[in-house]
Amino acid sequence: RDGAMSRLMITAPALALAATAVPAYAQDVTWTGVYGGVHGGFVDTMPTWTGNNIYQTVVDGGEGSLSLVPHNDTIAAKPSNNDIGGGAQVGFNFQAGAVVLGAEADATFFSYTGKYTNSSAAASYTLKSHASNLETIRARAGVAFGPAMLFATGGIAFTNLKHTITATDMSQTIVDGGEGAQTIGAATANLTDSAKVDTGWTIGGGGEVRVSGKLSISLTLLHVDFGTK
Repeated sequence: RDGAMSRLMITAPALALAATAVPAYAQDVTWTGVYGGVHGGFVDTMPTWTGNNIYQTVVDGGEGSLSLVPHNDTIAAKPSNNDIGGGAQVGFNFQAGAVVLGAEADATFFSYTGKYTNSSAAASYTLKSHASNLETIRARAGVAFGPAMLFATGGIAFTNLKHTITATDMSQTIVDGGEGAQTIGAATANLTDSAKVDTGWTIGGGGEVRVSGKLSISLTLLHVDFGTK
């Protein structure tokens, strides 16, 4: 087994409902203030495993002649999956003219498991990626149009991500029995390896609309990347 490379991308949260601490809704709308709220999210995960599955088999050429045949199978698996989650967020805004600057921290709770199995008589393996929960701390910069605002956002992301590979190695070998005699031997082993990833980065954007003096509804799309391991 060669090294495995994986990547996880998460899009969340999809819908945010924020209660903003601002003055009563008036003709001059301001986005300045501290806010908090809850959200629901659609989480789409896309891990990518790449590597090589290396093993060998024995070919009987007749008349006691044995030879080894190497195999190098490319691993290219994408055990993608999605889940529905939810959570909460807090943040603050400061408005200067039409420009709105601020920061937001949120937590989205979900559970994802993606699995891929390759069955081979010589070397079978299972690849699994599991993630649960997503937290981000992001800066936000937007442009206000009265009770509406468009914004871009980016920052750091945290999750509980674990990649695991389990394999059964049934590679064959040639055993020299002496005096020119050759026999076939099998090397059987159960292999397990794992890697954890906790921190990544996120970038995205969205829009928000004030629906009353202290209530707004927001749509946020985030791309989150936890790199390779």
